[in-house]
Amino acid sequence: MKELKINNDDCFCKIINPSEVHWVFIQPQNLNTGEYIVMFVDSKSNVFDEIKFSSWWSAKCDVQKNGFEYDFVYPHKGIEQPKMPNAPYYDRLGKNPIYSSGKDWVFPTNVEIDSEDYWVKANSFEHVDLEWSLITKQKNGTFKVFFIDECLYVIDTMVFDTIEETEQGLSRNGFERFDSIKNNHEIKRQGFNERLYELIKEHPRAFSLPDKPFKLNKKSLSNCYSSGVHLLIK
Repeated sequence: MKELKINNDDCFCKIINPSEVHWVFIQPQNLNTGEYIVMFVDSKSNVFDEIKFSSWWSAKCDVQKNGFEYDFVYPHKGIEQPKMPNAPYYDRLGKNPIYSSGKDWVFPTNVEIDSEDYWVKANSFEHVDLEWSLITKQKNGTFKVFFIDECLYVIDTMVFDTIEETEQGLSRNGFERFDSIKNNHEIKRQGFNERLYELIKEHPRAFSLPDKPFKLNKKSLSNCYSSGVHLLIK
């Protein structure tokens, strides 16, 4: 059986059942274009499927959105850490394409949001995990907010009656207009936004608006704001 060379440093896994774990290894495919390929490997070191991505970040985000996690996460959930399959890895591509076929994989759809009114919130100090929101005006006069995570997935939406309610709700929950932070407006900031403000002052070219289009799939919708889990008072 043909063997495949795989760098197993960059890996995620998903427990299928007590005796089966599926692993993904993110591999560079084309250094000139920045393309990557995700190789799916079973517990017996068989490479049974693959999906190509335009970048490492896109691959990582889609892998995690589809339920794969770092192996060290499981002990924190009270589950024994899975053992990664060892080399050699065997070429069984096409034998069980459950992910590339879409059977057990949700591919995102693009979402066009007609707005440039970007708000941002920093959710952590060390890695500056950013969450975005965009305000759009609807035909009936209301205002719809799209909440977008660091992977550029839409995670929730909410509708407000007026722009004043919209802005107040976002501000109360730690969001600030990106232009305000980018242009060094001296105001009192919530949470980690003060750290974000300092970083932008030090490295202004390192922070920019996220690229459109944004993405959506049924697994990305957390409804964390509209459900009240992350309380957002209108």
